Amino acid sequence: MEPGWPASQPRGPLGAAVDYAQHIKDEIVSSRSSEEAAALLRSAATIARNEARHQLRENVIVADKVTENKRFRDWCDSYVRRYLDFLIRLHDEHSITSLGGVLDSMPVGEAR
Repeated sequence: MEPGWPASQPRGPLGAAVDYAQHIKDEIVSSRSSEEAAALLRSAATIARNEARHQLRENVIVADKVTENKRFRDWCDSYVRRYLDFLIRLHDEHSITSLGGVLDSMPVGEAR
């Protein structure tokens, strides 16, 4: 983690991006059966992992590690920041009753 990230990460009324991630996870777990929650969280983790790997292959990973490091920082400051801003806005604009369906519509490939 970059030294300045804790202070500069996207925030909303509930706190930092990591606070939103935990809050959304808690909402999902509390609004579904244990089996449904586990399946949804596994699915979400798989989708997120696959998308991150794709983004890194397409936008970051190169042979030159100095260039790769710069590209990684740029990717975090652009794509990742936009994605987290989108997630925070999405959460804040939708009630828990509709959050599950809204999560299905989260952008893959390019944060809105």
